[in-house]
Amino acid sequence: MRVKATRNSSLIREVLSDQRLHDAASEDGTTPLSEFEPNVDDIIWLALIDDNDTVRGFMVVEEVSKVQVRVHIAIRSEFWGDKDNVQLGKLAFERIWELGAKKIIATIPTTDKQVLRYAQRVGMKREGINRQSFLRKGELLDQYYLGLVAD
Repeated sequence: MRVKATRNSSLIREVLSDQRLHDAASEDGTTPLSEFEPNVDDIIWLALIDDNDTVRGFMVVEEVSKVQVRVHIAIRSEFWGDKDNVQLGKLAFERIWELGAKKIIATIPTTDKQVLRYAQRVGMKREGINRQSFLRKGELLDQYYLGLVAD
């Protein structure tokens, strides 16, 4: 298993064309899947690649400050729940530390229990709640605020 940075927008679009993934992760009003164009200039796309050389998804990394990055995980639905995803997430975090980040943060809607468990399995800790900060199907949802500090 490995993690590889990519700017290949065709690969990113192909992997993220999973409608179940889009429906599960998208906030109301976001770009429809048919119009999605990945930002490869300001965002780091870490491909999560299994032992069969299949790209399972991406760890998306956005710089928030000189020491802090925000991550989003996007795993194709056919791989949801697979134990190898945890190892791939940990590998992605190792790569993020190598980039010089001192803290990794994420926000996860409180209704997304599987995503919360995944984030905790890769080492993130709950740090708080971001109230009414995510709109899904017309309902404002709270989000868990998670973080992980470099050793």
